[in-house]
Amino acid sequence: MYSFLSIEMRNITAENTFRGPKSFYESEFRFSDSNLGTKVQFLGKETITVGNIELDFSLNYSGGFVM
Repeated sequence: MYSFLSIEMRNITAENTFRGPKSFYESEFRFSDSNLGTKVQFLGKETITVGNIELDFSLNYSGGFVM
């Protein structure tokens, strides 16, 4: 799973700079991310599923620009 996550995290886009793309698939693994906000203040949740089973892995995150 960690190799899957490392591939996903290298796919950050200009539209979604917080944790990588909103969704990413490889083999039976699926990553999904939902977030709100801007670089100044944001929050989100990411989830990983394998097949139709959601793993006990989800991450709630928040952050923002620090002056």
